[in-house]
Amino acid sequence: MDVRDLVTALLRGETLTARQWVQDSVREGFKWGEVSAPTGLSDREMVVAAALTDLFADRANVSRPGWTFNIGAAEGPIWLVRNDLPRFADRVKGEVPEALRSKRVFAPANFLLFA
Repeated sequence: MDVRDLVTALLRGETLTARQWVQDSVREGFKWGEVSAPTGLSDREMVVAAALTDLFADRANVSRPGWTFNIGAAEGPIWLVRNDLPRFADRVKGEVPEALRSKRVFAPANFLLFA
């Protein structure tokens, strides 16, 4: 599995593809704490890759990979969900997980979380 595929799907608004990618990663026992830094991504894509890797490492209760600490926050906010409804956007800003917020990436607290 390649984190670049997840990043690409989310930035294209392909949330069903992203959900399936995450479900497959759970089924395959993907090790978020061992994710290598992806190559060939733009700065914006790297921020999203680092934010997502940190988010899923936190959820798995494993240490974040070292490379993610070297990736700074995005210059402007990056929304992984639609933010055209002001009340929804405000709610998301208030609940966004720290792993995403620290990189200026925004999604609800339960984003890509499965029971």
